[in-house]
Amino acid sequence: MQLIDHCNAVLRLGGASAGADVLVNIARLKGKVIFHHLSEIQSANPANQSRVLL
Repeated sequence: MQLIDHCNAVLRLGGASAGADVLVNIARLKGKVIFHHLSEIQSANPANQSRVLL
């Protein structure tokens, strides 16, 4: 089992990274939420205890 299988979401920070792009694509295929800005996570429902892979 991969780390992504234990996460509900992924925070994709800016900048070139082929590895991060691959991880985001895998996360999308697995139905994970993709955040692009930290503010998106902070404004998410606080009752939702999402684990985010940074």
